[in-house]
Amino acid sequence: MMSISCFIMAILPTYNEIGIAASVIMISCRVLQSFAATGEAIGAEIYLTETLKPPMSYKVVSWVAEVCTLGSLAALAIASTVLKLQVSWRLIFAAGCVIAFIGSTARTRLKETIEFSDLKRRMKKAINGIRPNNIAQNTDIPTWKEKVEWKTTLAYFLIYSGFPLCFYITYIYGAEVLKYSFHFSAEQIISHNLKLTVLGFCSGISFIILAGYFKPLALVKVRAVVFLLLSPFLSLCMSMPISLSAFYLLQVLSVIFCLGTVPAIPIFFRHFPVLKRFTYSSLIYSLSRAIMYVVTSVGILYLAKHFSSLGILIMILPVTTGFLWGVLYFEKLEQAEKYAVSEVKIRSKRP
Repeated sequence: MMSISCFIMAILPTYNEIGIAASVIMISCRVLQSFAATGEAIGAEIYLTETLKPPMSYKVVSWVAEVCTLGSLAALAIASTVLKLQVSWRLIFAAGCVIAFIGSTARTRLKETIEFSDLKRRMKKAINGIRPNNIAQNTDIPTWKEKVEWKTTLAYFLIYSGFPLCFYITYIYGAEVLKYSFHFSAEQIISHNLKLTVLGFCSGISFIILAGYFKPLALVKVRAVVFLLLSPFLSLCMSMPISLSAFYLLQVLSVIFCLGTVPAIPIFFRHFPVLKRFTYSSLIYSLSRAIMYVVTSVGILYLAKHFSSLGILIMILPVTTGFLWGVLYFEKLEQAEKYAVSEVKIRSKRP
């Protein structure tokens, strides 16, 4: 999907040649790219979650998210180069077509994870061994018929709704402030966002390193609490920027302490049933992104217009509160799981 949509955009006729159809085709390709990117990121994270055990999985899976940040970094660097050298943007999509093809080829060479393959094998044996009089004795059936708790779904949705808000405020709304309040050019804004992305990448690496010393969910929770404390100042500065240096400082802090999931990503996946893990996590991830980008882009403009400096704060408070509730919910699931494992060990030692 990614490769084909990139190829179409590279050879797409101009608006002057085919009219409104050019816009429709380009938007359709961008939608396809969004779907494809979601499947790739979540798929890679789940694959590594099922391949590696904690605490190694926390660090390795988080690197997938950081590599995605590198992709954003590369996009900004390319956009800056295109503006400076006036290179045709079609060449960039042609290159993307080749990269996507290489990625899809590499993925088909991977073996399924042991956890998934083992479950499929047990499913096959269970199905072949089922008889009308011994269905009750088959213990493998509930494994793949396990239901997903609605609270788990809601918590996952609220957690992944946090980053779109931070991204929009920092990069999109922040760009508007730079343009109209500080009279930045398009090239200067891209250069500024490039620096912020580099900083975001470095901060992500720092939290990955800290995962070796602290609990991943605790780190995620601390970032959210700091972002919540910063929110009044961020809202005020975004609405009525006092100075460029103060604006820069708040942007830097919002990038470091954004509502991100690094390094706790594998924890969220593990609480979905194996056979439903990719479908549920990908779908909820996509919905959270689609809904929140629309809500923030429309909501913040409306709220900032009618409530001035309080507008952004009105948007930040419920989203951050929901994010923290989701993290606390998964903390409870982790504690319950550890308790259950310890109980099993105690019973196994009894005569």
